[in-house]
Amino acid sequence: MEKRKLSAIPRPIATPEMIEIADRLGGMRHIVTAELIDDKKILLLNFFEIQALKKGKTEADFRTFLSHEDYITQDLKTSKTKWLTASFHGMYNFSFMDYVWNQQEHKSSYRLNVFMRSDEELKMVKDFFREYSTPDDEYGLWTGIHRFQQEVLDKRLAKKHKKETDKIDVIMNPIKDAPKEFFDWVWDTGMSFARYLIYKEVKKGKALCECTHCKKTGIVDRKKIRLRNNEKGICPFCGSRVTIKAKGRMPAQTHDERWFVYVGSDKRWVCIPIFPRTSIDEK
Repeated sequence: MEKRKLSAIPRPIATPEMIEIADRLGGMRHIVTAELIDDKKILLLNFFEIQALKKGKTEADFRTFLSHEDYITQDLKTSKTKWLTASFHGMYNFSFMDYVWNQQEHKSSYRLNVFMRSDEELKMVKDFFREYSTPDDEYGLWTGIHRFQQEVLDKRLAKKHKKETDKIDVIMNPIKDAPKEFFDWVWDTGMSFARYLIYKEVKKGKALCECTHCKKTGIVDRKKIRLRNNEKGICPFCGSRVTIKAKGRMPAQTHDERWFVYVGSDKRWVCIPIFPRTSIDEK
């Protein structure tokens, strides 16, 4: 949007009819007027604070320009041009609705704070955001506007993240992946300390054992294999050196973590993979 062009649009003034309506709107906070500008490509919403109207002030509180791609709000409480990028949901001291508690019915609900000046303007806004609305929307067109603004916010965030990740990608681009042999070495040698043989005695002299390395499970004779909690031993299935754990005496979870640095043969780059920890759970 061309903000300079938008800010040059004359600021809206409340009509006598709007001041009269303000006296009859009870707890609502804003009267909203709507118009289409820029060959109907932009919807302009003007927000007038009801309490200010009751005091005879005819200036709008703020106005929001909404296209089908973006939106921006101009703060009209100052003579200088001041832009706000927050959505209606995130604006300070403004809300479409209040959260209220019904003492008689003992339940809570939302109450709208905004009043559209005319049925014609209401239809204009509905038509402009028709694709973001459904017949089941509890709060009508305001729900559709919220969906639209949330979509814009998501796109802005994605664009911001892309700027950050593009910088990282430029730096990381020369860094190549480590070869498969390195990863094999990590799990076969580098993480060899994180191998466990978990046992549970099923009957006298017999234990059900499970190896976290080879994943095999079987019954072993305790007369032939020494099984003591937290001692080092040899897996009877794969021959790996393991730490023996007694099922039932283990902590809720055991995890091991280690970092490895791989320096490539080409001295122009270094690859530093971070490996996830291996873990075993007591079930």
